[in-house]
Order: sequence, then structure tokens, then C-alpha cells
Amino acid sequence: MPTGTAVWALQDVIVEENKPFTVSGQFYVEAQQNSQVQLLIQFFDASNKLLRTSTASMPSSTYNNSYMTLPINGTTPTGTKRVRVHAGLVSTAAGGSGSFIVDSISFRYDPEGNRLTNGGVDSATSQKIADGWSTWSDTHSADKFEVVSTPVSAGTAAQKISSSGMPTGSAVWALQDVIVEENKPFTVSGQFYVEAQQNSRVQLLIQFFDASNKLLRTSTASMPSSTYNNSYMTLPINGTTPTGTKRVRVHAGLVSTAAGGSGSFIVDSISFRYDPEGNRLTNGGVDSATSQKIADGWSTWSDTHSADKFEVVSTPVSAGTMAQKVSSSGMPTGTAVWALQDVIVEGNKPFTVSGQFYVEAQQNSRVQLLIQFFDASNKLLRTSTASMPPGILNYYKTLSIDGTIPADAKRIRVHAGLNATAAGGAGSILVDSIILKF
Repeated sequence: MPTGTAVWALQDVIVEENKPFTVSGQFYVEAQQNSQVQLLIQFFDASNKLLRTSTASMPSSTYNNSYMTLPINGTTPTGTKRVRVHAGLVSTAAGGSGSFIVDSISFRYDPEGNRLTNGGVDSATSQKIADGWSTWSDTHSADKFEVVSTPVSAGTAAQKISSSGMPTGSAVWALQDVIVEENKPFTVSGQFYVEAQQNSRVQLLIQFFDASNKLLRTSTASMPSSTYNNSYMTLPINGTTPTGTKRVRVHAGLVSTAAGGSGSFIVDSISFRYDPEGNRLTNGGVDSATSQKIADGWSTWSDTHSADKFEVVSTPVSAGTMAQKVSSSGMPTGTAVWALQDVIVEGNKPFTVSGQFYVEAQQNSRVQLLIQFFDASNKLLRTSTASMPPGILNYYKTLSIDGTIPADAKRIRVHAGLNATAAGGAGSILVDSIILKF
């Protein structure tokens, strides 16, 4: 290939302007010399004028004969009517050459900016492992990978991993490699549903590699061993990609802590995103919703036995494209209706939880942000609340709680909802931009 020339597979797509997006593909590089393997996207207006070009390249020495996700995040420019997505080779010097394979190419509107392929694990052409993910094990035991349709935290499928008879220190993983940038604040998280656990840890693990595939750092987060109560919990890791990082490997799996380790868990809604804010909630912006009732990653709870209603709405919002609506009427005194999410945490950490609340109506009720702290045995350690003053209607206002996580806390439950202060309590609220930081 002459210098500066290129060869592309490409596709044109009609899109909307000012939309947050992710475009990605899984690339398998076989050979590369004086060339770059690239993902490229061009943005055109209605008169076919080129507005902008964005590119991402595979590191030249990182062809280790495995698929890696190469993503681009951004927002479609004002005036955009069409994008052209390219995957190909660009020559960087005379005689450029290369060979690669590309699969699982995606362009999607994505306010969260998830850089993983099929992070929601809803696409699966195999019954064993979700599309875009790989399996790894050194247990030589009864490992099992299975894509299941229930229970899920969002969408239509989740990834199940189980093993038994594991030697001490062995592990079984679902994993994915992603090309990233150095010195970027990030959050990686997943929603984990633990069915059983003995002499093992259910872990989220991320490894950071440089251009020569040298391991720079490993970060882990583990589910508390006794906190399997058959509900989904968010397990997050925050940090900054080390200087020199070109690739991360995201793992979800089981690690044996003693001979005969075993366990079974399901993971869903896995996300790796650049995140200066360090929000540890899954879908805190409530912009992802595969149900019209409740945003992905969130659950509902009520003891009102009344006319409760949960709805994902497109207006009004404080940010992004959607917000969560919660309403009820005829509520008995002291009852409540909540949207909630469980998150694994560390003790003795200063925290802030906040949300943007829009009150449409309120009678004999409080609009509340509530957080509960639980230890490893699910004992309630403390509850903290913040309430909207009455009479603030029809605009978004921030509710926040600050404090320090109790020393023994392993899990918190974040709630947004209505609490009846008298018989016949009623109200209607929207909540958006929910953030948990510690």
C-alpha cells in the first residue's frame, strides 16, 4: 500500500443530530506492518458536507490473535443527517500491509458511553457465552457457562457462570478486551446475582496492559461472601487508567479461596465507561430502559397496596433522554413506593448520593431520597434520608445526602420515591441523574 492510502469496509446510516453515541467493533489482527487497523466514522449534513471525522486505531503491536473491542464515543454534531462507519487499514509508510478480521460492529445512541461490546449480554448466538465475550478457566473442574433468560436486571438475557471442585486459587471467567486511552478516569461495573458461594469469591476484575501487552495493574471488587439474597447488586470499580495503558481486560467470574471452591452467579448490565464523576450506580442517568416501567438496573418496591405506577418518560428530563416517573394515590399512612438499586460498598468511606427530583403533585406524602446501609449478614446498620420541601413543583431540584459509610457496611440500597405521611397519601414525581460517589 502506498503511504496514506486505505482500504475500507463501510456503511452509511441515517442518524439524528446532537445524540450521544457509541460506535464499536471487535477486531482480530492477524498481521500489521507500516499500517494502522482503524475504526473511522464520518458525519455529514443534509447537503453531504463533511462535518467531522473521528477515528480509533488498534495499537500496532497488540495483535495477539484474539478479538478486542475498539470503540468511539461522542455526540453527533449539530446538523448531522448521516454517518459513514468504516473498518479498515490505513498505510503509514510505503509498502504498508496488514490482515485483520472484524465482527460485531455496532452504532448505537448511548448516553452512558459504554465501551464494551454487548455489555447488556442480550445478544447470544451461543447458549454458552454472550456475543463479544470469551471464556477462561484454569480450574480443570466442572465449569459451566450459560446464557439465561431469567433472572435478568435488564433486557432479555444474562450470563450465568458456575463451577465446583475448584482447586485453591483457580478461577473461571467471562472476559472481554477493550482498547482504551491512558490517564482516563473510568468506572467499570456489573450487576451480579449470586445463587450460591462456598470457598470462593464472586469478582469483577480489570487488568491494564501497555502496547507490548505488559500487565500494568490489576483492580478487583468482590461480592461479600454471605450477601447472596437472590437479587441483583451493582459491583463497581472506579479509577484512572495507568499511563501507558492501551488495553483493558474486563473479567466477571469466580475465584476459589480454598480447595473444593464452588459457586453459581449471574451477571448482567456490564459497563466500562470513561467517567470523571465516578458514579457507582448502574444506569444512574436512567437513559437505558428495555421496559416502559422501570429503568434498566433499577427495581421497584411498594407496601402501599394502592394505585402505584412506574413509568420511564422522555420529558421532562434533567439530562440525557429519559427520566423515571413514580406515582401513587390512596396510600395508607407510613407506606412507601420506591425505585431502588443495591450497590456493594466499602466501609469508612465518605460518600455522596444525589438525584434530580421533579415534583408534579404531592398530598399527605414526602418525596424522598433514602439510603440504607447493610452489613455482610444483611443487618440494617443505618438509614439516611433527604426530603423535598413541600410546594416545590414542576422543576428539577437536587436532593443529596452526604456522610461516611459505616465501618461494617458491605451494601447500600439507594431509594427514590414517595412516603405517605397521612391516610390517602398521593404524589407524582420524576427522578433523573442519580449519582453515588465514594
